[in-house]
Amino acid sequence: MAEYRTSDDIRRYDFIKLIVALVLGAIIVIMLLRGNLPRPAATPPEEQERASGIELTEATPPPEETSTIPPVTTEATEMAAPELEEPEVSEDGALALSGTGTPGTTLEIVANGEVLDTVTVGPDGTWALASELAPGDYELSARAVDADGTVLAESESTSVTVEEPEAMVAPTLEEPEVGDDGALALSGTGTPGATLEIVANGEVLDTVTVGPDGTWALASELAPGDYDLSARAVDADGAVLAESDITSFSIEEPEAMAAPTLEEPEVSEDGTLMLSGTGTPGSTLEVVANGEVLDTVTVGPDGTWALASELAPGDYELAVQNTGDPDSLSETVDVSVAAPQPEAAEDESTVDDTEVVCGVGEAPHGIDQGDTYVVARCEYMGLIAARTGVKLADLIAANPQIANPNLIYPGQVLNLPPRD
Repeated sequence: MAEYRTSDDIRRYDFIKLIVALVLGAIIVIMLLRGNLPRPAATPPEEQERASGIELTEATPPPEETSTIPPVTTEATEMAAPELEEPEVSEDGALALSGTGTPGTTLEIVANGEVLDTVTVGPDGTWALASELAPGDYELSARAVDADGTVLAESESTSVTVEEPEAMVAPTLEEPEVGDDGALALSGTGTPGATLEIVANGEVLDTVTVGPDGTWALASELAPGDYDLSARAVDADGAVLAESDITSFSIEEPEAMAAPTLEEPEVSEDGTLMLSGTGTPGSTLEVVANGEVLDTVTVGPDGTWALASELAPGDYELAVQNTGDPDSLSETVDVSVAAPQPEAAEDESTVDDTEVVCGVGEAPHGIDQGDTYVVARCEYMGLIAARTGVKLADLIAANPQIANPNLIYPGQVLNLPPRD
């Protein structure tokens, strides 16, 4: 007996089939997107012809086209051989190499079969290289190589000889000259451009470079004592290449500076001091007045000195000392500078007893003594110059003892410049 299904059962069954179909469809779509489903096998053309009833004919292949583009060859272009110019060799073996080649290539410089150095050819097709070789005969060439070191091309070989450098000439040291202050004047000869160390008692005193003319000179200092001096040529590393003979000499202790002396000063009426004395030739002395430095003076080659100075009226203790050395102070000398007299004794032949008022009437005339002039009351430098027929500037220059040309006193004696 068949099972009876109600309409509700049928609807539920149809709904379940729909859900299953949707799930299967989604799975198929996902697998297609991922490419996991097997594709159906292609139907052979014969079966398609039988199934469709249409006869298929074989297609005629299109004619072959003739290409006008030349075939591409993979064979590399041949590398141009580099060139090596005639090398330049300096006296110290420095080698200047240059030449041409394919831009950007790497060249090995070969000397007697051994790689000496490498260089890259510039964009302009030239190259240059500085290197060194020991003295000897060499066959040089330049060869282009790839990244693996394979030789691609090589230049012709060039012969070059590096000579033995000339032996370093031993320097000489002349007899040193020593000044009184211990200053040392050294000189000698050597290989031009060589560096010399000046050695004193085994210690390097100084260094000097020999000039292009093969001579050298150096000023240095040494304390008093006995010395063995020599000059030795050294290289850049300080290695000694050659050395002069040893020269022995001594530097004496400098003589003690003599204490200066001061003679009795001479004082003029206007306060000018004429000072003199003795001291060590060439030394500088300080003139001291009442403990203060008044002036300085240099002792002459004969050991004497003289100085004209000025002091205001008063009493003084004068002395001299070597500059900066109070212990060398000489014996003091007492001196008094008197105040200038306000009036000079009037010459009866030129001045009467009438009281003179300056600015009223003509000023009295002083006494013209030819080379000197005695100032009268109310006279001044300009008036005296006019009265004696000399220029004011010459009159002032002839009287350096006058501190203020606008201030002179009656009775004062002036020096007159030469007159025509």
